[in-house]
Amino acid sequence: MILKNYSKYIVSLFSQGSVNYSFIDQVLVSGTNFLSNIILVRILDLYEFGLFASLWLILLFINSIYSALIVFPMMTLAPKQNNLASYFGSMLVIQSFLLIIIFCISFCITSLYFYLINLDVSYLTIILFSTTVLLYHAQDFFRRYFFIKELYKQVLIIDNITYVLRLIILVYFMIYPSIESLEEVLMIFSSTFLLGFIYGLFKCKFIIVYQNIKTDFIQNWKLAKWLIPSGLMQW
Repeated sequence: MILKNYSKYIVSLFSQGSVNYSFIDQVLVSGTNFLSNIILVRILDLYEFGLFASLWLILLFINSIYSALIVFPMMTLAPKQNNLASYFGSMLVIQSFLLIIIFCISFCITSLYFYLINLDVSYLTIILFSTTVLLYHAQDFFRRYFFIKELYKQVLIIDNITYVLRLIILVYFMIYPSIESLEEVLMIFSSTFLLGFIYGLFKCKFIIVYQNIKTDFIQNWKLAKWLIPSGLMQW
């Protein structure tokens, strides 16, 4: 009886609009990230994989702040907007400024981290990682946008461009070894994030009303100012 009910539940995941796509999206992103990490263990040596894992923690830390500032308030407030295109236009402008700040913060934190552990890493690695952090959040903005607009197929397309394509590239380099450094791995990550961002930018429908940017920022901040301390406390 339990097995029968469980089977019905699994079938329902693939037959109910938003639940269907949300479930597939989560499996796709989590699954490809998991497999990518396994492949990276094969491609990189132990030292460089440990370095990559440390850097990825920095990305996740920055992502918690970004989500509190942009993602969570946007997903809460967007359904209440009378002019959704104008609101997304304001968020896109705010996001653009925030991405510049994110790049700088990422660069500073990573540089400080390497300094504190007395590790000699090239500035190219730090710049590539900071670029990866920037592009990760750039494409993630449009994933959230399509979720809010209930354009779930567009979300899956971005996921395929960003995560599945990255996995395919990593599998290729695992079969035909030619990657020799962490910098090359970061180039692969940033390239697929860039492709996802470009696709989302062309598919996103928005208008920028400069008079509304300040108002939209203030209403976002009213939520964000409580979410940021919460995110930091979790860390």
